[in-house]
Amino acid sequence: MSGRDAAPGARTAGPHVPDLTEGDGDEPAGRQGGTGWVPVDRLLRRHSLRQSVACYRRHAVAPGRTRWTPGRVAAVGIGATLRLALLAGLGLGGWLCTRHFPGLGLVAGLLVCAFAVALWPRRPRVSRYATAVDAAAAPHLHRLTQRIAAAVGVAEPHLIHLDDGFHAQALIWGPLRRRHLVIGIPLLAALSPEQRVALLALHLARFRVTDPATEPLAGGVDTTIDTLDAALSLGSHGIQRNIRDTRIIEATLGTPRAVAPGTSGLVWVAEMLLIPVTAPLRGLLGALWLLYTITVRPATHAAGYAADAVATTVAGTAATLDVLDIMISADAVTTRLGALARTRTSPAAWPAAAADFLADTERRHRLREAGARRETSAFSTQPPLGLRAMMLASRSPAPATQDLDDAASQGIDAELATYYRKVSRDLAHGASLT
Repeated sequence: MSGRDAAPGARTAGPHVPDLTEGDGDEPAGRQGGTGWVPVDRLLRRHSLRQSVACYRRHAVAPGRTRWTPGRVAAVGIGATLRLALLAGLGLGGWLCTRHFPGLGLVAGLLVCAFAVALWPRRPRVSRYATAVDAAAAPHLHRLTQRIAAAVGVAEPHLIHLDDGFHAQALIWGPLRRRHLVIGIPLLAALSPEQRVALLALHLARFRVTDPATEPLAGGVDTTIDTLDAALSLGSHGIQRNIRDTRIIEATLGTPRAVAPGTSGLVWVAEMLLIPVTAPLRGLLGALWLLYTITVRPATHAAGYAADAVATTVAGTAATLDVLDIMISADAVTTRLGALARTRTSPAAWPAAAADFLADTERRHRLREAGARRETSAFSTQPPLGLRAMMLASRSPAPATQDLDDAASQGIDAELATYYRKVSRDLAHGASLT
C-alpha cells in the first residue's frame, strides 16, 4: 500500500467513537437548529447527538446497508400519505369549482387547488445561477465523470452544472428523475487530481444508494413542512414587512400618500390577533417535523455512510478523507483563496493552499469533531461531514482504483479557465462562496 493511501488523517486501530457531548449547548437558532426555546432546544439537540452517535456506532465496522429499514418504510409511508392527501385536495378543489358554476364555489375551489399545489412535495433543484456544461465545452470533465460513474456502478449524470459555491451536489429532480451533478468551481479548482476523483466518486455514489430524501414517494416532505412553517410565521416575509411600511407601498406605486394613514398599524394588530391561532399550529407542525426527522435519520445516515464506502473503493481512503476535511474547513479555505485572489495569484496555486490545511493531523481530528457538533441539530437528517470523515478514518485504508493524470487535470483547468477567472475576480472583490 502506498504512502498516499495511508493518509495522515486515518486511524486504523479500530472504530473511534466520537465525543459530541462537549459544547452541546451552542445550538444555532431557527428551524434548522431548533424551536427557539433554549431549554427545549438543548434537550432536542442532546437527543440528536445521541442518535447520530448511535448510527455512527452501528455502521462503524461495516458499511451501512440501505435495505428496507423502519425509517425508510416510515419515510415512504409519510410521503405517500401526504401526496394522496394533496391529490384529494386537488380533487376537492376541482369539484368545488364545477359545483354550481359560476358561483362562490369557484373561489373556494381555486383556493383549495392553490393550497394543494403550493404544498406539493418538491425535491431540491439546481440553482438558477448554475451553468450547465456539455461534453463539447468540457470534454475532459465529462470523460472523467463517465469513467468514475462506471467505476461507482451508476449511469452518468444527465447534466453537469457549475456554480460559484464551495460545494458539490448530486440531485435527482423532475418527474423523469433526471440525475444532475453540481460542482462548485472554487472547490474543484482547489483540489489535486486524486482529490478531484474523490469528489466525483463521493457524489456519484449518492446515485447508487437508497436515500429517503431522493426516493420517488418519500422525498420532498421537508419542503412541504417548510412552506407551511413560512406561511404560519407572521412577519417573516418581505411582502409582510412591505405591507407594514406604507412608504414602501407608496414608493412602489409611485404616488405619494396613496395609502391611508394607519394601514401599518392595522397590519400589526391583525398579526397580533392571529398569533394565538398560528402559534399552536406551528407547535404542532414542529412536533410532526421532529418526529419525522427522528424516524428518518437512521436511514439517511446509513445511506450517507454507504455512499462514502463506495467512494473509497474508487478513489481510495486517503483522497476521500482529504476532500471531506477540505469541505469541513470550507470557511478557512475560502478565506485563504480570497486572500490569494486579492494578490492576483493564479488559481493554479489554490490546490497548494488547500493542502496546507491538511498538513496538521491533530487539527484535522479536532475540526471533524467540532464540525460534527456544529452540523448536528434537532431537525437535520443528513450525517455531518465530521462524522463521515471519522467513519472513514476508523476503517482500514483502501487503495484507489481510479486516477487522474496531470495532463487530463490540466485539460480540465484549461476548459474551465473562464469560470476560474470569474470566481477569482469575485473573490478579490469580497464575494462570499455559498
